Amino acid sequence: MANSAKNIPLTVIYGKQDGLIDSDYIKQIANRFSQHTVEILDKSGHNFTLYRPEVVLKAIDGEKVYKNTLKKASFIPPTFAKQLAKLATPILILKSALYILVGLLLFTSYAPWVVTLGLGTYVMILGYSTIRGAFSLRNENLSYIGYILLGILGILTGWLLPKNSDLALKISALIICGLVLLAGFARVIVALAWVRNKKLQTSLLTSGSIMAITGCLALAGGVISTKLIIYSIAILLITRGIQFACFTIMSVFFAYIRGFTR
Repeated sequence: MANSAKNIPLTVIYGKQDGLIDSDYIKQIANRFSQHTVEILDKSGHNFTLYRPEVVLKAIDGEKVYKNTLKKASFIPPTFAKQLAKLATPILILKSALYILVGLLLFTSYAPWVVTLGLGTYVMILGYSTIRGAFSLRNENLSYIGYILLGILGILTGWLLPKNSDLALKISALIICGLVLLAGFARVIVALAWVRNKKLQTSLLTSGSIMAITGCLALAGGVISTKLIIYSIAILLITRGIQFACFTIMSVFFAYIRGFTR
């Protein structure tokens, strides 16, 4: 049977850019057949049968005429856009761009404007959240009306803050520096009162002390300390933006793979 097989006509087709094919091994196999043809396709890889089916059909039966024209496989998945929407890729792109942009602006002369606008937006969102939460108290007399009024006041305050940039900037600096100071004290208290691991305790005491001292100096009017806090926030925002960018790349990759499954 082996001798009979040698007389069977053999055609070998493979892509020139196919990294899985050993061309020398292909030649050895082909030389075992008395009638053999080796065709190397330029600009083709391992799955050329999907993108160049006419070459395969011609090799199998070149004399046969096919009535239906074969459609070439598309490099773009049919449901690629749908999968991008499912994986929230547009939202990830917006978040990444926003975080990085705000972080970079904090290093420029626009930093006071960014801080003021950020505080106003935060207060407005807080007011909106208060109004939403108020409706869960509708069955408890009229107390929810007070929360609604408080939420409205928060929204109005957030709206008016950017219009008075000097006042908003002072309030923003006070809040940011105060939060850093409180966070520093909290780390020191936790390290002294609850943590028993020496390495973790030292880390918390060191970072907490630095944060507390920086916050105190900033509240006392230290320009360098205030800038240090702002620049730290900027670095955190840029880092977060880069993280969202990585998530975006991963979502595009998975959307491409899932896009071929209708």
